[in-house]
Amino acid sequence: MFISLITIIINLMTLSFLNLFNMWFMLEISSMSMISLMMMNKSKKASIIYFIISFISSSMLILSILMFQMTNYYNMNNLLMIYFMISIMLKMGLIPLNKWMINMVNNLNWWNLFILLLFMKIIPIYMINQFMNNMNMIMIYIMFINMFLSPLLALNLMSLKKIMTYSSINQTIFMIITMFINMKLFMLYFIMYLISSFILFLYLNYMNINNKNILINMYINKNNKFMYLMLVMIYSSLPPMFTFIMKWSILENLIMYNPIMNLLWLMIMMSSLIMTWNYMNLNNLNYYLNNMNYNFKMNLNMNYFYYYLIIFILIMMFLLYSLLMY
Repeated sequence: MFISLITIIINLMTLSFLNLFNMWFMLEISSMSMISLMMMNKSKKASIIYFIISFISSSMLILSILMFQMTNYYNMNNLLMIYFMISIMLKMGLIPLNKWMINMVNNLNWWNLFILLLFMKIIPIYMINQFMNNMNMIMIYIMFINMFLSPLLALNLMSLKKIMTYSSINQTIFMIITMFINMKLFMLYFIMYLISSFILFLYLNYMNINNKNILINMYINKNNKFMYLMLVMIYSSLPPMFTFIMKWSILENLIMYNPIMNLLWLMIMMSSLIMTWNYMNLNNLNYYLNNMNYNFKMNLNMNYFYYYLIIFILIMMFLLYSLLMY
């Protein structure tokens, strides 16, 4: 738990830095912390894969930073931009450089996966913000590819960890887009995504759910059905959840940011729809509708998930208020 806390703090501290070298240094420290965390949880195969990928991506990244420091071309040097983006995409496991992460995630527990998919992407996203002034064609192509393929590749997968990994790729692209539009909206959306992911991952870890077969056969308690359905609706930003209002506001700002982004807006909508199908298809929705009655007798083992859900709703109300005030 101590190593986990260090990894989280290091990634959050980096947001106060402006120098790319300092960011790269903090990224390396957080990577070493992540490898230590994997080793402590006996995920040796995952730690070896992550070490090799981190070494390659970090070498490419520091080289691109050095080249960037030696040139005065901020956005004009397309080769440098492509080289930088390849190193970042490899580090974050974005499509088409995501094979290593997909092969590795089943060897991680839910807590390590939560840190890898959320906190370990903070520094690379922040570096993109510092390295690039606005969305250029290279970034738009990358966004289109990842937005289009991530939900499709998640179809018919049995592993929940792989589904959540593709979901993270989809959400990462959406957060990068939000970051270019408005930094305040980005922070609000990231906090919302962080909390909803934490509660969902905590639930999956508590119930020891790793694939669809376990999920289909586990529902004995009807409170479990209701809890899972609520968590999935929040995570997938379905109306009338607060997450839907936040996402809709970001899409409105995207159109205002640049009318040419209408095609990207359409791609985001289609991608979100397919990804929502992936979430809801984790179990047959008809099974919920036909078998669930609304007798909310609390199971003692599930009490604290209801408390987390209440806390989440309160925080979302605050974020919604901040959004409306903006």
